[in-house]
Amino acid sequence: MDYSIKPILKWPGVATNSWERKRGDFSPTYAKTLGHLERELAYLGADHVIFQLAVDSSAIRMDGRLRSDARPEHPGIIVTFHSDKGPMSYFCDKYDDWKANLRAISITLQNLRRIDDHGVNGSGAQYEGYKQLPPRPENGQQRMSRTEAAAFISDVTGVREDFIVDDSATFELAYSKAQRSLHPDAGGDHDKFVKLQDAAAVLRESFK
Repeated sequence: MDYSIKPILKWPGVATNSWERKRGDFSPTYAKTLGHLERELAYLGADHVIFQLAVDSSAIRMDGRLRSDARPEHPGIIVTFHSDKGPMSYFCDKYDDWKANLRAISITLQNLRRIDDHGVNGSGAQYEGYKQLPPRPENGQQRMSRTEAAAFISDVTGVREDFIVDDSATFELAYSKAQRSLHPDAGGDHDKFVKLQDAAAVLRESFK
């Protein structure tokens, strides 16, 4: 399954208290959970799948996957992706393990799909509540514009701004190059690495 791990910048809801979390009584392995989720995402035509976890960027490998020794600060997980119905976001911290929370999200996707399977609702309206809203600016700061986002990536990579803005394939190549350069494992700056993710989100939205 093609996905990447990113740090959680802000939990989107009210966090569950640690003493209220339950043990996830899910028997499937993590590999089977990924397989189940991949199937459900395929029904939605999903791509650009991101798992957000409560980890520092240093806990994420250069290939975008989590280090084997990484220990999230809390078990909450946010799953975001682009789909045929628009950008979607699901989050869960009900259980005391992030993999169990991922399984819960996958099961939720399956249950939502079955609404359409039974012909109760053919419009996909059951997904409306999960459409991802644009990130809200923090501390009064304005979100980057497309031009500012492209300029930032251009400064890091040397790829021309107009190429980054006008062509999604060029943007993805430039983004990959910038990620390799700014990743903390490569001696990059943490704040710039986070800014890169913000810039990428702005540009990806413009290519929908």
